[in-house]
Amino acid sequence: MGLGLWVGVQIAHDRHDDRNRAVAERVRERGQADARRERAADAAEARKERRQKLAESRLDAMDDAIERANRDLLQAAKAGRRRDVARAEAALAQATRRRDAADKSPAHLPRDPFERELDGFPIKESPLFVQQVTSSDGDHKLFVSVSRPLLCLQSPADRPRRVHETYDPVERRLRGAGIEDFEMIVTPLTLQAPTLSDALVVASGDTVVLTSRGRAC
Repeated sequence: MGLGLWVGVQIAHDRHDDRNRAVAERVRERGQADARRERAADAAEARKERRQKLAESRLDAMDDAIERANRDLLQAAKAGRRRDVARAEAALAQATRRRDAADKSPAHLPRDPFERELDGFPIKESPLFVQQVTSSDGDHKLFVSVSRPLLCLQSPADRPRRVHETYDPVERRLRGAGIEDFEMIVTPLTLQAPTLSDALVVASGDTVVLTSRGRAC
């Protein structure tokens, strides 16, 4: 009886040890699996950060290309070099298209229709190559500043055409949103805030009109 009891106790101990070893093995395996998942998550995050940095670097390079092309355009217009202007316009148009196509960041658009148009207004893009936009509170007037030498290189018929191509889509969208008093005033680029007296072209409703300054290039 004594031997049988000892054997039974020993078997129970062995089973207990086996269960402990099995539990320890499962804990070890879970720990290893957790470590593998953590390493995989860290690697995925590192890859994501590298992709983001690469994308930012590419966008920065595209922004630099836009600025170079825009500088070439303004210089050529100031010098009156029509062929160089045409080449610079083509280069700038291509650079802005590439930048727009590459920028996949989600857009957080304002709810106000006029504010949306301000945010999305085509800067340094064909056909008008606007350099900056200015608006004031309380109305729907938009001052767009352009290179006066560039505008004046165009024929009197081509100047309003270029303004129409930029103004008309914005006016249609705003009119569809219930805004019927939108005006776009084209002024020369200066260091001072633009005013109506500086206007080269005024677009309002369905008309685009050259001012005396805009005709006297």
